[in-house]
Amino acid sequence: MTAISQQIDDIGQALSENRYRVGSWQKLVADIEALGRDERAEISGLISELGNKLHQRHGFPRIPFVAGFLVEITLMLLGTYILVIGSESLLLALAGSLALILSMQPFLKILTGLMLGVRYAYVFLFFIEPRFKMQYGTYLSLSRMQRIIFHTSGVIGTPLALFLAIQMLQGFELPMFWGWVLFWGAVALQVVPFFAEWMGLRKVGPYRLAVVTGAATIATEIKKLLAG
Repeated sequence: MTAISQQIDDIGQALSENRYRVGSWQKLVADIEALGRDERAEISGLISELGNKLHQRHGFPRIPFVAGFLVEITLMLLGTYILVIGSESLLLALAGSLALILSMQPFLKILTGLMLGVRYAYVFLFFIEPRFKMQYGTYLSLSRMQRIIFHTSGVIGTPLALFLAIQMLQGFELPMFWGWVLFWGAVALQVVPFFAEWMGLRKVGPYRLAVVTGAATIATEIKKLLAG
């Protein structure tokens, strides 16, 4: 713990003096992972604060978490309402489908995370995609099984939303073939990275699979869980 506290101080000082080098945070996280769950929880606040400071150096536009989550809830309620009541209006059915596709993945993952103990700092705009920034210390405090549940809730979100959207649009004269192409494409985007990570292929070009998709993170966490 003393060594980890020193690493936290060193990274914080480096960020303040604009001399941070990539790799220090990754080493810190690896060392924290080796701690017991109680020890990880003990320094959760410090890690979250440092992770936010590290993330904010990129200058992404951001808004409060509550505001962003209310948008997701509104879209989910809208899409679910239209799905349940059905609609003879193509425009309304398309609006409901789009609302589900945009909101289901983040809504399910955030809600699951909140129930497991994950907390969020803010919403930031990653190019054109809004993303929710975790208080990373609360994530590191989760058990392996909790992390698997957390990431699984995100992995199923987009395929499930596409499947429901297809059902919502079934009664209209639309080329549903392309809807199923999108659905199975979304499934493949989760299944392929999972098995790639499981087989030891951890990067595609400069990108780590576990960063690109939660499915690869699930594979990593399952292997660590099985290894004890």
